[in-house]
Amino acid sequence: MTTETLTRIDPEHIYPNPWQTRKTMSPEGLESLAASIERDGLLQPIVVRMIRRGRYELVAGQRR
Repeated sequence: MTTETLTRIDPEHIYPNPWQTRKTMSPEGLESLAASIERDGLLQPIVVRMIRRGRYELVAGQRR
């Protein structure tokens, strides 16, 4: 069984996933996402994995 933990991580220690297929984000889509987060809050936090001590890679939530 996997245990999930919610942890605050300095954004400077989070790196993009090199396998991420989404390479660009439209300004309109990003504005829409920002408005949604402003209105409803962040419904799901990003998911990262530790790739070495103090360095994390995004697994899910590239636009967030």
